[in-house]
Amino acid sequence: MLRRVIYSSQAAFPVNQRWLLDILHEARGYNSLDGITGMLLHDNGRFLQVIEGPPNAIADLIERLNCDDRHVKFEIHEDALVQTRLFPNWAMGLGDFADSTLSFLPGMLNETEGRDRLHQLADQLPKFASMLYKALSENN
Repeated sequence: MLRRVIYSSQAAFPVNQRWLLDILHEARGYNSLDGITGMLLHDNGRFLQVIEGPPNAIADLIERLNCDDRHVKFEIHEDALVQTRLFPNWAMGLGDFADSTLSFLPGMLNETEGRDRLHQLADQLPKFASMLYKALSENN
């Protein structure tokens, strides 16, 4: 059994490309060790993230996120036990709508799987889109 959490938050200070890349690098390292996968979406200092993995690892990550002073307005939109991952090979993907040079950096556990990255994202978009819509509509 896996746990999937979708949450949103707001950056506590202005976000730049270097800061986002540092966060992505840090998340990929820890997530690979903890068996966590997911996708982080960013738009002008607002974040929406899907994290999925072993329940205990997700609980530890949620605790760290709650204490992280780099963001505020931390809100969980979905917290569910699931059988399968939406992003099984992604240590942490990044979609940045504010900076096109960072748009949809892959974040694969295995970076050699080139073309399959986009196919994997496309396969999961319908399921992911409905979750995003639900989470964003709750924010308004």
